[in-house]
Amino acid sequence: EMCIRDREDTVPSILKQLGFVLINRVLHKTRCVYNVSPYVPGSCLEKLGLSKDWFKLLVAKLSKMKEDEDSGEDATYSEFIQDAGELVATALLPFNGEDGASEIESQNIIEELKLPDWMRAIIDVTVFLYYFRKEGKLVKGLAQDIFDSLSLGNQLENVMMIKHLPKAFNAQQIREKLISIFTTQKLRIVNPSTDIVIPTNGAEHTGSALIITDGFELGHESLIEDKSNVESPEKKAKEAPPEWVCSQCTFCNSNDKSVCDMCESQRPAEARRDENEDGSRVRNLGQDEYNTAMWEKLCEAVKEMGSFLPEEEKAQSADIAKEMKKEEEEAKKEEVQETAPEVLRSTQLLTQSPDSLLNTVLRDRLLASSTNELAPPLKGILIKVYEMMKKPAGETPLVPRNCPEYDGIGIDKKKVATEDSDTFVKRVQEVIVKNPLVIWELLAHYGYDLWLEKTAYFSERELPEIFRTEQLEQLLTMCEVEICKETKAIMHLKPTYLRFSPPNADPFPMLNGPEETRLRMRYQGVLEHSLDEVRYNWSVLKKFNDCLIKAVPFINWSMCVNVVPEGCIPMTVSSFLSAARKLCLGYIKNKLQQAVFSKTAVVREAPPKMVFERLNFDHNEGKQTSTDKETSMFYKAYEQIKSIDLTLLRPEKPVGSSPFLAFEVIFKGEYVVGEGGPYRQFFADVSAELQPSPSSPGFTEITNTCLKLLC
Repeated sequence: EMCIRDREDTVPSILKQLGFVLINRVLHKTRCVYNVSPYVPGSCLEKLGLSKDWFKLLVAKLSKMKEDEDSGEDATYSEFIQDAGELVATALLPFNGEDGASEIESQNIIEELKLPDWMRAIIDVTVFLYYFRKEGKLVKGLAQDIFDSLSLGNQLENVMMIKHLPKAFNAQQIREKLISIFTTQKLRIVNPSTDIVIPTNGAEHTGSALIITDGFELGHESLIEDKSNVESPEKKAKEAPPEWVCSQCTFCNSNDKSVCDMCESQRPAEARRDENEDGSRVRNLGQDEYNTAMWEKLCEAVKEMGSFLPEEEKAQSADIAKEMKKEEEEAKKEEVQETAPEVLRSTQLLTQSPDSLLNTVLRDRLLASSTNELAPPLKGILIKVYEMMKKPAGETPLVPRNCPEYDGIGIDKKKVATEDSDTFVKRVQEVIVKNPLVIWELLAHYGYDLWLEKTAYFSERELPEIFRTEQLEQLLTMCEVEICKETKAIMHLKPTYLRFSPPNADPFPMLNGPEETRLRMRYQGVLEHSLDEVRYNWSVLKKFNDCLIKAVPFINWSMCVNVVPEGCIPMTVSSFLSAARKLCLGYIKNKLQQAVFSKTAVVREAPPKMVFERLNFDHNEGKQTSTDKETSMFYKAYEQIKSIDLTLLRPEKPVGSSPFLAFEVIFKGEYVVGEGGPYRQFFADVSAELQPSPSSPGFTEITNTCLKLLC
């Protein structure tokens, strides 16, 4: 009846919205019945008794209303759009237990209706919420995205060769110098003793080194110099303020600080000014661009290694340099420059001969000794690869990655299908001796990295079970707090960045890696799982939050609950999300909070003023000693603030580095410059005054405290 009348536009908007809420509740209950019943043919709309034509009309109306209400990046939308959008998402959510048929039908309707991205985001968020409760499975598109994010990619991108190493260093000094450079440049080395290879010829090194890296440490505040608009020092001194104000605590920091000295908050982007002597500016980078910039800096640092000499030779060269003429010094500089270390990466390494250092190192990582026996874990891995290659085409992956061609070396799928595992292992062993790079490509295709750890998956059917909710919460806290230090870097944390030693094993002596010993003490429930399981679950959480950040403005948050008991049916997405709020990134919560603050802020001519005569108060070493209300900062503030219109305490956030103050504090008789200082001092005084003590006007110690019965 509502669908019919809605076409005629005779239903008031408020009644439509109430109808959307009621229909949405009915759809959740109906969906629960279908999920536990045998398969019923038909599209999801037909099963729920909804008209496809009305849905097309509704989607078109919502898209038009969304465009009308759109006001920028942090836009918020009306409850009408939120409730109607949730109705669309609930109706098009695939059913469970129908062997993929419902998912295909639902996807066909979504494509036919040309559903906008924001509605699809609500559907994806709901799918994840059911998946976390293990009451549903991931749809094919989401599973494919997660599957692809775990791909190892081209591992040679993280392998580097250094040529023309200075002969003034011996092999051990070269290793120490490289480790020092890698530590400074934040390059991650899983095991420095085996991943930094410096061949020697007798007592001397050969002038080359090969390093297998694990990428760079995460850039929490990824900045790069931008010299495209260099200003003169005079102009810079004229424009740049001497300090910037923290938006969190209003403390004034000197212009050379990137974090607040008081509360350690990150410096706001608009406050970041020229920080280089030549006037060049800095700008934020994405993680990929950051990695590229870090590789360039690393190459420059390695090239400068030839200008450093051991301490003994440095003293001798200092005496010799005094006697050398200017022409000889310049000639020496040119000679040093010609023999500066050279860094080769990725495709440059592939042009090397079969007997090159790259092939030798890759071969040695697969073979245990000079007898060409396989490394201890490799044989078991090859048996697993053999079993996956033996599977018929119908049982192999739903969406397999493109497998490299191995024709001509005897390990293609046709030959594997007709031989036993021992023959397969022997053939692989022969190939390793001739061309180890091919075997590494085969191992990477089936999810094994350069350390022979299972870190990715060959197919969607290999994907493991999702963690329990408590373990997911631990994993998100570990990534957000311990690894990314509560910065926006969490939005760029790829699953392949996570690296831990296997369970029940000694931690890796990793260079620039996480403090694994401490993490194992705090997050034992997470790190008791294998690395591939941890990476998979983080990939699921990251994809969920990527969808959530698009859907947040279109979710009605009016209905919130602490927990949805097992077996109960959540009636709204907001109730489901509020129960799973610990799986949402703090960045998304803060962004929504700031958007609400921005929308509810008021324009005011001047801030409210609060006046205090602190010179009349009794102080003893900065603490209140009188219980008289007349000398209580807290009581004086209460008496003044109760007569202020509370809406005036929500001002718009100022542009630039101006202090963000709810009210102005005036200390009578005290010559104070600026507004931020008195504002901070007011809260410091009130906080000290409210501490439980015999002289506190707000709190009285209870008997247990006086008798020291409670710790």
